[in-house]
Amino acid sequence: MNNPDPHMPSLADLVSYTSREPLTVKQIAAALGTTKWTVHREINSGRLPHYRIGSHIRVQRSVFRTYLKDLNVPVGITGIAG
Repeated sequence: MNNPDPHMPSLADLVSYTSREPLTVKQIAAALGTTKWTVHREINSGRLPHYRIGSHIRVQRSVFRTYLKDLNVPVGITGIAG
């Protein structure tokens, strides 16, 4: 997927096993090449589990990896191990 903002991490970066930092809606939207509103719809539908820190939404990387697997995103694109 094309990532137009060079300052935003790629999809492969977001599902990296090397970081435990949670993901923001903005990061997920940029990596998926979609809008923040689309990510919010996935969250509000229950398809993308999340938690809040005050008014800020965060998604655990492991949860995001599972979400991508459930959507059948090819493993080679994301770097998700088996």
